[in-house]
Amino acid sequence: MPATNDAVDERMPAPSTSVNEESPQAGQGLQCASFLLEVRNRAHVTRELVDRINTIMTESGFEVTLTPTHIASAPPAFPNQSISTEPLQAAKRGEARLVNWTRDGTLLEGSKLEAAWGVKRQTVDAARRRGEIFSVWVKGMHWYPGEALKFDRATLAKINGALGDIDPSSKLLFLLRKHGALGAQTPADAVAEGKLEDVIRLATDWALT
Repeated sequence: MPATNDAVDERMPAPSTSVNEESPQAGQGLQCASFLLEVRNRAHVTRELVDRINTIMTESGFEVTLTPTHIASAPPAFPNQSISTEPLQAAKRGEARLVNWTRDGTLLEGSKLEAAWGVKRQTVDAARRRGEIFSVWVKGMHWYPGEALKFDRATLAKINGALGDIDPSSKLLFLLRKHGALGAQTPADAVAEGKLEDVIRLATDWALT
């Protein structure tokens, strides 16, 4: 259930994001905190559970909107039991957001990566299979992070390797965000200033949260 850079804040959902930053402390002027909540037994995700988590966060002083992005098949309903359509609506909103990202350059077609790297499609496909880059499946095809073009291929492979097997949305968020641990920089900006090792350590931590 992946929340981001001022530009990213406008297009990324607030909660369902990973966090490796400091918790907000009074007097520090921190405006938001982001969390990664990964639910493995998704069949137990219900509207009531989502409402309960929202309530707990609200009572703790956080202003949040918890929106599931992956919904497991619901168990058969008991007679006369009403079924909420909110999870389905949330899933549709998540898909619409991904489609928007394919339009605004957050996600790129493979052809753009081929042109930037000066390679053929087979090379990009092979790099993806080897884990040197990741893709997000939208509209029946692979889309790649626009941030990938800000790294050389070897550096991108190291970062993606450090992120491991977490879901592509979490990897995309890692590349898009300005991280407190990187001095409020995105990974690409940090690498440009010679902080690759810091980015690798943060990516490793991100994958474990």
